[in-house]
Amino acid sequence: MSRILLVAQDTSAIGKSTVTRALAECVPDAPIYEVESGRHLIELGERVRHSPIRTQRKHLDETGGEAAITEYDDPLNKMLAEPLPAIVDIGANGGVSFLETLAQMAPAFARKGKQLGVIVVVARKDDAYATGRAITAVTKSWAAARFLVVNQLHGEPEAAQVKELSKGATAVTTLAKHSFPTRALPVIAPLGLALIPQLDEDALAKHLAKDGALPDVAMAIRTRAILDAFRLAAMKAVEPAARWLIDVDKA
Repeated sequence: MSRILLVAQDTSAIGKSTVTRALAECVPDAPIYEVESGRHLIELGERVRHSPIRTQRKHLDETGGEAAITEYDDPLNKMLAEPLPAIVDIGANGGVSFLETLAQMAPAFARKGKQLGVIVVVARKDDAYATGRAITAVTKSWAAARFLVVNQLHGEPEAAQVKELSKGATAVTTLAKHSFPTRALPVIAPLGLALIPQLDEDALAKHLAKDGALPDVAMAIRTRAILDAFRLAAMKAVEPAARWLIDVDKA
């Protein structure tokens, strides 16, 4: 038996890709399926199997909607044939529709000895709660485990909403907000979690220097410390899900 863990949330900019990246750090041997219109997990290199989705509207109209159905066939077939524990990052605006299609194939995954789990990411955004509930509903009958990651990126999420989404969850974890120096953001934004341990502090200090000034070592040290703390916090937030993904013998 092997397991597949899906990271889903139709609301954009709430940290779903961060959760995927944290899982990738916790389970370094797991292949990653990126079901997304474009490639985003570039720093993870050949670990990522990208399946482009979101067919153009004109094509959908011409085929009577068939393109919207078949665009998921490629990643679903690859997931079904994957022998290793795998991580699936589903692009925003496609999460619920992808999971609805996957629900039809859930018996086939079961016959192949594969368990499916889902991570729902929620943050303080009104539509995030609604899509979180939709994802919970569509996966309830076939997900062997459901994890909730409460991201405080946009502030403290509404307690009542989190309580509702927590019902029946295998584990609920929180990712606290981390604030970085504004001047450092253009430098560190493209890193991804995987590249943080490789960050050259001296090079960062030079990048952060103001025109004609000495390297800003002080800001580089502070930025590196925040980055390390953020990476660790993200990995702790996904730890229960990562353990489920690989602890098949304990099932």
